[in-house]
Amino acid sequence: ELKELLRSLNLPVSGKKADLIERVETHYTEQQPEVPSLEMQIISLIGDYVEASGGTTGSRNIGRYLSANKINDASALTLLKENYGSLASFMIYHAHDYFKCDGIDDPKLYKQDGFIITSIQESVPKSVGNG
Repeated sequence: ELKELLRSLNLPVSGKKADLIERVETHYTEQQPEVPSLEMQIISLIGDYVEASGGTTGSRNIGRYLSANKINDASALTLLKENYGSLASFMIYHAHDYFKCDGIDDPKLYKQDGFIITSIQESVPKSVGNG
């Protein structure tokens, strides 16, 4: 069966069984499109909104935008909170290479008024596949 599968994929059929299995696995791995990580999908969405807002926006606006956008049929904000805790912690620990956050150092302040997010990179990854 393994050799038949290799033939159907136009791959060499000679060699040890382990090599044949590796060929099949490699073939299927290379055929799968690369799916951006959840982290990069969220960074892309934030980047889209910050760019559309002229390069700076408030965290409350980002929260509303993420809530309205879906990643894999779930709210991007819900996924962010489930996986990273809060927008503030996500921005501090995962998005600091792409955005500067003013007012994020004082939790009392940002819980009341939010914090300001500014793009610090010319090219924040563009969102893809956020259906």
